Amino acid sequence: MKTHYPPLLPWLIMLALLLPLASNAQEMKVRSMVHTNDVTANDSRYMIQDNNGDYAGLVKVMLAATNATFEGNILKQQLHNASEHWVFMMKGSSRLRVIVPNLHPLEVDFQKYNCIINSRNTYELTISLLKEPETTSDGDAPEITISEGDYIDLGLPSGTLWASRNIGADHPEEDGDYFAWGDAKGYDYGHDFSWKNYKWHKGGNHVKKYNTRSNSKGKLDMKEELELADDAAQVNWGAEWRIPSYIQVRELIEYCTLTWATYKGKKGCLVRGVNGNSIFFPAAGECCIHDRKFSTKKDDNAKLYYWSRTVDEKDPSQAKCFEFSSKGVGYAHGARNHGRSIRAIHLNNTQNKKP
Repeated sequence: MKTHYPPLLPWLIMLALLLPLASNAQEMKVRSMVHTNDVTANDSRYMIQDNNGDYAGLVKVMLAATNATFEGNILKQQLHNASEHWVFMMKGSSRLRVIVPNLHPLEVDFQKYNCIINSRNTYELTISLLKEPETTSDGDAPEITISEGDYIDLGLPSGTLWASRNIGADHPEEDGDYFAWGDAKGYDYGHDFSWKNYKWHKGGNHVKKYNTRSNSKGKLDMKEELELADDAAQVNWGAEWRIPSYIQVRELIEYCTLTWATYKGKKGCLVRGVNGNSIFFPAAGECCIHDRKFSTKKDDNAKLYYWSRTVDEKDPSQAKCFEFSSKGVGYAHGARNHGRSIRAIHLNNTQNKKP
């Protein structure tokens, strides 16, 4: 009896398609999806109708990948800036497929986040592009070298220059000071980083400045970014320095290669720019109240948290940041009273260029 074997070519093709995905060191994950008060979709400049005359809803997809494409009930998609995609979808849409080359497609079910697309409404979908860090054969972070200077040009499209060390540190591997968001005074990890000691506290977790939501007890000022007087980089280092915006943080993550590494015995994040220059973010952890009794530094030498100057518009008691560990990198947010590190940017090349 003659034995029949399955055709080899289809299996080879399938294997060729699967291998890039299996070996890829990145993955996508939904961090959040919310219905916002943003009126962009109700602005006459952006209102789009489908064949039935219904106006589209707008999903602003926060994703650090300029080559992303989308599938679903889409009327139009465009790249708004380096990491913000505008996807105009038909009324009633409940699903979106996100595609980035060489990554597994991400299927997003809006209903899991209590969202259904309504006409002339705007939604924000935040997706983390996690990068798997490089490690040595024993699973530890490899030792590296970094560029020298007070600030480093990483070849970013915006021209943003990043400081080579944290505020409060003398050397790149040092943790430096910890700052509550919007408080320009730095502290060590023994400081009481509780809400009662937070500069802009107004009972509970309500805030009296940088308040973008009407359900807070504080005055609604709609300030989304730190003023210069509350910017720790300006106050501590002078007029040429600022805390980076959330957009500048996203640009750093999108265009640079981020690796879990060791520098002079300290673990942290090596950021290598498109031009080959590099800086190091030590894994300083964060300071927060432990058992409601005292502040403690957690995740020291295992994880890093760095503030941006941008408030979380959905919950003004929090602010946006980026975090990194041996498991990957992602955008995040945290309670404004927590003590976190600050890595400043230099304004020399960034006055008239924005990512």
